[in-house]
Amino acid sequence: MGKLIPALVLAILLSILGNIWQARTYLELRDALTSARAEITRSSEDLAGAQSLASACSDATEDLRELADKRELEAAGAREQARLVAAGQEKQADAILAKPDPVPGDACASAQLLVDDWLRQRTKP
Repeated sequence: MGKLIPALVLAILLSILGNIWQARTYLELRDALTSARAEITRSSEDLAGAQSLASACSDATEDLRELADKRELEAAGAREQARLVAAGQEKQADAILAKPDPVPGDACASAQLLVDDWLRQRTKP
């Protein structure tokens, strides 16, 4: 019996140490799991926020596309009007340049007469 008691004490001590080690390992794993769950929750919230921002950005981009299309249609009429005005002015310029100089041999005097005539035409009602 003398050898049995120290062996039982040793077995009990080893069992206690094993239980302590198991409890500590369990607590570490539990803490790691809790941290992982919290990180997943934060990541899910971040993802939801990013998706919300992406959706808002997409909506704003769509609104800008609609506005750009609307402005393009509005500007088409103005561009056509400008083209017609430019064509008329080009015809006037061609007609002025096709005329012979009013003062032959004096380009400066001819230009002055042409400008004076042009200004008179602009002031007519």
